[in-house]
Amino acid sequence: MGLAVYDSVMKGEINKQMKAKTSERIYGVILIALMLLVLGNIIFWGSRKEGYHVDELYSYGLANSEYLPFMHFGEQEYSVKDWMKEYGAGENPLDLIRNIAKDLKMIKNSGWRIKDTEIYSAYAIARENSNDVYTTTWMSGQTYRDYLSVSDSNRFNYASVYYNQRGDVHPPLFYILLHSVCSFAVGVFSKWFGIAVNAAAILAAVFLLYRLVSRHFGGKAVGLIVASVYGLSIGAVSAAVFIRMYALLTVMVLGTAYAHLELFKADWQLKGKKRVLIVLFLLLGYLTHYYYVIFAATTALVVMICMALDKRWKELLRYFVTLAVTGAVGVILWPFSIKHVFYGYRGRESLSALSGKGYDWGKTGVMLKYLTRDTIGLGTWALIALFAVVAVTIVLMIVKEKKVSRETGEYIRKNLMIAVPCLVYVLAVPQMVPFLTDRYVMCIYPFIVLLMITAPGSLADITVKAEKAGIVTAGVFAACFMIVGHIGRTPWYLYSGGQETEDVPESTDCVYIIPDGTWNCSPEDTLLLSKCSRVAVVFDSNLGTLAEGYSDGKSENLMVITRGGLDADEKAEELSQILGGESPVGLTEVSREESADRTRIIYKSADPIP
Repeated sequence: MGLAVYDSVMKGEINKQMKAKTSERIYGVILIALMLLVLGNIIFWGSRKEGYHVDELYSYGLANSEYLPFMHFGEQEYSVKDWMKEYGAGENPLDLIRNIAKDLKMIKNSGWRIKDTEIYSAYAIARENSNDVYTTTWMSGQTYRDYLSVSDSNRFNYASVYYNQRGDVHPPLFYILLHSVCSFAVGVFSKWFGIAVNAAAILAAVFLLYRLVSRHFGGKAVGLIVASVYGLSIGAVSAAVFIRMYALLTVMVLGTAYAHLELFKADWQLKGKKRVLIVLFLLLGYLTHYYYVIFAATTALVVMICMALDKRWKELLRYFVTLAVTGAVGVILWPFSIKHVFYGYRGRESLSALSGKGYDWGKTGVMLKYLTRDTIGLGTWALIALFAVVAVTIVLMIVKEKKVSRETGEYIRKNLMIAVPCLVYVLAVPQMVPFLTDRYVMCIYPFIVLLMITAPGSLADITVKAEKAGIVTAGVFAACFMIVGHIGRTPWYLYSGGQETEDVPESTDCVYIIPDGTWNCSPEDTLLLSKCSRVAVVFDSNLGTLAEGYSDGKSENLMVITRGGLDADEKAEELSQILGGESPVGLTEVSREESADRTRIIYKSADPIP
């Protein structure tokens, strides 16, 4: 009899294990199907992308240009690229070793006074020549193509990426990844290289969001629901087709939240995989964007407060030391962050904005609209309703249990570990950004979806006496958000500028005219200029200097682009006189394109009249 009971219990256990494994496989298959659907959605919208924000073109240039962060007017004889070959990284590891040995010998011979060596003086010349010098010379279109794409001598050249980012205002990780992808296609520019990096990041974000929700906020079914709403949202696609680091930043903040929730679940035991996970995301997040530090620091503060409330002093000390060591390693890997944050123009703008008088709630209001608009298609009122639902849920849990039970305490802490870093980030970042746009809050999109769906589900679980009430509620809310969020909506950053559709006839020279005293806005048209034979970017008052050398190798067509309200027809007539010397050049208009700030005219260029 006892043996029969034992066999029955064992069979029951085996059946439970088999059902669990079957359920695991089903959820795994559904997750894979979801990720393929998300990828297909990104590819669909990516195929419709026709234009680029200027910062997207900078992404390619900073990643792929060989020791030249920004395109400049004119070409110089000695550049940083030449200096790096002579004194720096060279073209391979053997060159680097030889240059280090040579440089050390030269520094030693100078009495260890680096500024007295030819290394320093040569670098000063190279840096000056590589600056945005305002000269007026003709440059080949190939120069612009080399800026956007990887050249033969620059494949997998991470020293160049590192150098370029030193001159920019962002950490290097995204550019390293973009350069790696572009290095497989030498001399080729394609939107798909950047979209591929971002698509991989969005898929990673979907997976992390699923793991975070399924392990900490409602189980696998709710995890799939939340991951679906975010992965297929307009906001996620916008992050994917906008070729900057914000999709990657989304992965880092999600990974940071997930790693710390795992630490909480392990009763604050920071060891093994838990420690590795936290350190990994802290380092990679720091190397992705400086705003990440706001989210990570707030998360760390909430975690340390929770540890202190639990009187886990040893764990708190261990965690603090881990943070300090990780921060030190990050600064060693990327020391230019100090210059960027405290002395760079973007860093100074951000810090001065934070220390300014008064808080601008209007800026925050704009960012809050982006948050709900791009994720669930609703207004800012939805966020207020969300926090009200969370508060009501907590109150009902306490009233129902007549005390703050362990379950209620865990629910409160998990929500605080998600909500507080998001709230601080959304309150701080709008005051720091150079301009108000959705890119700066894209990394918070998944958390909005998470809270919007799990909060009503949790409320349903404790108020409705029905099995799976929370899952059903989450599903209903998700369906509503999916419908409302996609009605009449298209992702941003699809058609900015339309450079993919701008054709340039073969054998075309371009004169790009900028009003005196304005910034060099020609980078906005880098892709267009790369299709030309030769390019001259010039201030209005310097048009007269273009005549010299123009007749040599003159192209069949002349494209004139004017910016800042300059009259394109008037400038074309002036160019006709200048480029023709004593006799004017006959210019026959072929095509014209006009916008608020830009006029582009292509002429058929005739020979000088005898």
